[in-house]
Amino acid sequence: MYKFKKYFIIEYLDLKELQLFKGIPVLKYSIKQSIIRRQNFYFTHLDIFETLTHCQHSAAKANSILGQLRQAFHAWNPQSFIYLYTAFIRPHLEYATSVWNPHRRADVRIIENIQRRATKLVGRIRDRSYQDSIAILNLTTLESRRSRGDLISHYKIANGLLDVNWLASTKLMSSIACHGPANAIRGHKKRLFVQLSNCPARTNFLNNRVASTWNNLASPIVNAPSLNSFKAPLDIHLARTNTTTT
Repeated sequence: MYKFKKYFIIEYLDLKELQLFKGIPVLKYSIKQSIIRRQNFYFTHLDIFETLTHCQHSAAKANSILGQLRQAFHAWNPQSFIYLYTAFIRPHLEYATSVWNPHRRADVRIIENIQRRATKLVGRIRDRSYQDSIAILNLTTLESRRSRGDLISHYKIANGLLDVNWLASTKLMSSIACHGPANAIRGHKKRLFVQLSNCPARTNFLNNRVASTWNNLASPIVNAPSLNSFKAPLDIHLARTNTTTT
């Protein structure tokens, strides 16, 4: 890389070391006797240990588009709202949520308030409560959609539909907990083992987040042969547990 940049007369003016995890000894690296500066790792303004900045960034972008649509369309009905909201606003609040799914209530509210504000654009339900509004519009909370998205992401990873190279492999519950005469009581055979950790990033990692809901799914849902055949019964299950999503 150094030879490549030297050949094209490009200097390492902006090169920085990225520190990914806490507690790792700080080492100094240099190129041509120049010490490389250290900087924490960010993903679209997202520190891997904090989601607040990313939630604010996503909410601000969605809020800006919401304001533009409000100026462009003066009369909103449920049908037009669904088309515009799901096409132009909601994607900014849900992109790659399996990576940055917020666990702090303050972060959840930042994202949810955008949908709450958007539902006020529909005149006939403007004075309704938030729960009534999303029920009339056939929507659910964004938090419920993120939970559903986590389950779908885990299904894809578990069945090789997503190529993810885990640092540590996903742990399943022991055979004693998943097999035997009381198997129907214990649940399916792909139940996840919850990893205990003092690090919030690990505690709220994808595998830990989905463990409780995933372990409570029926065996036919977990063992579905395709993604579509997994989604349909999953939505029915979530509807029964009052966490429906569309």
